[in-house]
Amino acid sequence: MKKISIAIIVCNLSEEIEVIVPADLWRRANIVVSLISAEKKKNLILQNGVKISCDDILVKENLSKYSAIYLPGGKGCCDYLDEKCEKLVKYLKKNMLKKSFYLLSACASPSVIAKMGIIDKINATVYPGYEKELKKYCNKNVVCDKNLITTKAAGTIYDFALTVISKFISKEKANKIAMQTCYKNWE
Repeated sequence: MKKISIAIIVCNLSEEIEVIVPADLWRRANIVVSLISAEKKKNLILQNGVKISCDDILVKENLSKYSAIYLPGGKGCCDYLDEKCEKLVKYLKKNMLKKSFYLLSACASPSVIAKMGIIDKINATVYPGYEKELKKYCNKNVVCDKNLITTKAAGTIYDFALTVISKFISKEKANKIAMQTCYKNWE
């Protein structure tokens, strides 16, 4: 069995909760998680001033080694459309239809990937106020459709992270981590 691995693509001004909580929960599930800076440097400042040091930078990273790419939201998510993320956009467009690839997206970032034109026929959710960007918007906290998993906001990130664990590993593993962290709202 292939080891599950997720690249979290982090920008300056990414939402802290949407970066840290999934990384923590996924690592508890023994998923390999790498924080990849979208900038040309590893050290970033997140939306509310938290400083973070990423494992690597996007221009150097081989994205094909990951089972999934995760794009957190926050003010920085519009940078995914910037030329510094051209490699990411090309990779997503090339791989979005592959069954072995998953794209994970939170908060406002589903609206950004919608602008890339790669999720036109896929159901997704997004932060309130950005629904018009999605062609197939679903008003749910977490939406799984094909190889895309989306969530609305920082307040739904725990359910999102556990849904990813349930999808990639097992429902039992997600339940165990929810119990270990005293999270009571998980299904």
